Formats: sequence, C-alpha cells, structure tokens
Amino acid sequence: MEIQQFKTILATITVDNMDMEYMMEQMEGMKKMDKAIDVQLITGDIDNDFATLMIWHHQGAIDDASGYLHHGNNSQLKTIANNIIKAQTMEIQELSNWLIANKR
Repeated sequence: MEIQQFKTILATITVDNMDMEYMMEQMEGMKKMDKAIDVQLITGDIDNDFATLMIWHHQGAIDDASGYLHHGNNSQLKTIANNIIKAQTMEIQELSNWLIANKR
C-alpha cells in the first residue's frame, strides 16, 4: 500500500530542490546500516537471523523517515514518514521481544 502511495505522490510532484545535506545524511545512514549488517553474526537459525536483520532494516527505515521529516516539505510524505516511524518502532519492539523470549 505504501509503495502505491509513493508512486501516486511522485507522479504529481516535480523536483523543486536538491538538499545536499539530506543526501549526505541518507548516504551516511546507508553506510551505517550496511556496516552493522556486515558484522552481524548470522547463526544459521533462520528465525533468529530473520528477526535480527529485520530490526536493522526497520531502523534504517526510521532513520530515512526521520531525515525526511527534518528536510522534506511535502505534507503527504511527512504523514507517511510519521506513520513509518510509528509502525517500524512498534515492529522493532515486537522483534526484540521475540528475540528475548526465544533465546537460543
């Protein structure tokens, strides 16, 4: 559903600015997430590995959305960014709780 929302919004807006600070923050965030995942111990336990890697994935989405809120100006995208932060934060908590409850 979010993908369709993004496509609809992107079809109606024009590029009106280039925020290099935002671009640099996004690149640094991607590097941070890649580095964290690269050193993440993959155990071979698919359940544990999935939950652990999804936490990093969701944190990346939160970081991206937060960056947009700081730099962006489209009200529809800001609403989506806020929803992403709320949902992904909740899912990180659920995954963390699952990892704690299912220590191997």
